Amino acid sequence: MAHPRSMLSVPSCSQGAKGAIATLVIGLALAPAGAAAQDRYVFRVPIEGPITVQTVRVVRQAVEAAEEDGGVAILLDLASRSERMDGAQLIVDAIEGTPVSVYALVRRAWDASALVALAADSVFMAPGSSIGAGEGRWDLSAAALRGTRAAFQGVAEGHGRDGALAVAMVDPGDDAGRLRLSAADAQRTGIAAGSVTDVAGLLAVLELEDAQVVTAEVAWITTTVTVANRNWSDVRVYIQRSGSRFRLGTVTSNRTATFEIPPGQLGEGGFLRVTAELIGSSDRISTEDVRIQPGLVIEWNIENVLQHSNMTFYVRY
Repeated sequence: MAHPRSMLSVPSCSQGAKGAIATLVIGLALAPAGAAAQDRYVFRVPIEGPITVQTVRVVRQAVEAAEEDGGVAILLDLASRSERMDGAQLIVDAIEGTPVSVYALVRRAWDASALVALAADSVFMAPGSSIGAGEGRWDLSAAALRGTRAAFQGVAEGHGRDGALAVAMVDPGDDAGRLRLSAADAQRTGIAAGSVTDVAGLLAVLELEDAQVVTAEVAWITTTVTVANRNWSDVRVYIQRSGSRFRLGTVTSNRTATFEIPPGQLGEGGFLRVTAELIGSSDRISTEDVRIQPGLVIEWNIENVLQHSNMTFYVRY
């Protein structure tokens, strides 16, 4: 498989130095340069609780990473009940649009989360798992109900599964109540291909025991700034964006601090730079502008001679 893009060093911009860096970093280290071509990677995406905007972003980044770095499979590890059809449909669009094989390990997939499982190439049920109707009502307007029924039927039939069963998970149109299938029933009806105990068991069934598992997480969409202050002075660290700035915190001399910035604090698109002010001095230093994107990581070394400071950045998928 292709080795991830290489990392370059970027000088800090105390005197207007410029540079750029691009690389891919994932939860488990990818193979070093020259690694054997048979190395294989499975991208595992835990989906727990309701499907949110962050869930969609993490799935999309996992798909992109699998496509770019030769992933042999994407594994959706589902323990989710969600009423958000918009988020579920975006996930379906992402996984149905990739050439990488997608498998669902279902621990719980209720309501809209069931649609995500139905969109996988193969579904495997964990012990005690179920797929279909959640507990309580799923409040849908008449128009939303029609669209949801059509979506479940289309996705199920598109993957060779019983569309009528899928529709019954939404609303069977009679007094029978919405359908929820146990692990055994999901296999008996052809919704699931089999039953496995855990991720390791699924990898064994897929003959991927030797693959390296890369687990996607919310941190992939969070901006991380790490400042190693090698200066004799303590520094105050700020983020500057679109003419405004906000303070991250203070990093004392000869210490390193890491700051996590949620996506909502920066917004989407545009550029940012990190600025440090030396406490007890009028000196300050800034990084070069960096494009804002989910999973951005900035690592900045502030040296005692400010002109020797350096910064690297990359996107963590």
